[in-house]
Amino acid sequence: MRFSDRIGATTPRTILQIDSMDDNLRNMLWELVDSNLAVSDYHRSNIYKLIWVGFFRRPSDTCPLSDQKSKKSLRDWVFACEWYELFNFLEYLYRYVKFNIDTLNYILEQELSAYRFIDSKFIPITDEVEIRAIESALSGGAPEGARAHLKAALAHFARRPHPDLRNSVKEAISAVESAARIASGKDKATLGDALKAIDPSSNLHPAFKEAMNKLYGYASDEDGIRHSLLVSSAKVTSDDAQFMLVVCSAFVSYITARQSHLSRHAG
Repeated sequence: MRFSDRIGATTPRTILQIDSMDDNLRNMLWELVDSNLAVSDYHRSNIYKLIWVGFFRRPSDTCPLSDQKSKKSLRDWVFACEWYELFNFLEYLYRYVKFNIDTLNYILEQELSAYRFIDSKFIPITDEVEIRAIESALSGGAPEGARAHLKAALAHFARRPHPDLRNSVKEAISAVESAARIASGKDKATLGDALKAIDPSSNLHPAFKEAMNKLYGYASDEDGIRHSLLVSSAKVTSDDAQFMLVVCSAFVSYITARQSHLSRHAG
């Protein structure tokens, strides 16, 4: 909080930027873009042409001839585009210019954006604890299969303007199933059977296993996974999908840490 906000001379902003982006946030994001383009491995003219052709989908021979004009053209667009188009651009740019994610997320947090940059995508999550749960599962020692499912769940959840919430939930559940199979040593087991078969020495409490089973409401069908949220008559909301993504990420991290602890002591 700024000094003027603390003494009551000004009023701090408290409304999250969900479907909008004010000039303060745009300015900070532009400064991030401009400073990183200046030190990228690409020559300035090359990166501008890459943006011109690859992102804007315009013919290369229409790209401004000078870096100065290219910079002005990009800057004008940044301050005029829709808020989600700027996020699209940053996701694209990150493929070629690896700007500091901590810096970007600090900007988003300070400017009260309802989004954070996780796994090269903007995710509509505002709770820092939830963000850490997802990041931990993606970057930790979770099995490759579980991480792949979580990445897919994240991609479905982050898709804009129409997120695929139903498939996000399915992939999140699949991540738990994958981790449970590894922990139980039963690579063909259903989630319920895998949880039951997990080594008792892991101290995974029976009530906890049962709670996970009840939470996910797992059963087999032609799609391989069925959840009460996924029946055709039910509508999966963003809150549903976010909850499942966070909880499943946390469970994958938890069960992975348990297995790692057992392995160390067994050796």
